[in-house]
Amino acid sequence: MAVSTGRDEVGLVTNGRKETQQAKLETLGIADSFEVTVYCDLAGGVDPKPATEPFDRALAALAVPPAATAYVWDDHSADVVGAHEAGLQSVWVPPDRPHESHLTDPDPEPTHRLESLTDLPTVL
Repeated sequence: MAVSTGRDEVGLVTNGRKETQQAKLETLGIADSFEVTVYCDLAGGVDPKPATEPFDRALAALAVPPAATAYVWDDHSADVVGAHEAGLQSVWVPPDRPHESHLTDPDPEPTHRLESLTDLPTVL
């Protein structure tokens, strides 16, 4: 998820296939919560994260510079590396998933670590 720090616009960048992710967003009732959604799908011509292309597409659609944008993530290998390479700040909200508990000291280090998404306004 990319969050503009200068405005209230929110974008979503996902490595999931468009059809699958749209169904998830609709089930969760948040499909209309994003000003832009970038689906990383090789069949659709968008390289998956950690490539910078999906981040660049979201930034262009939101018309915001990378340095004024925070990318909230939970998957280190796909998200933080690409976000940093695209020039975005990264915000890690560790997931409550035992198989990812090894990420107590991720490299590269995220710009910010939060315990909950409710803490996000403190870093924006």
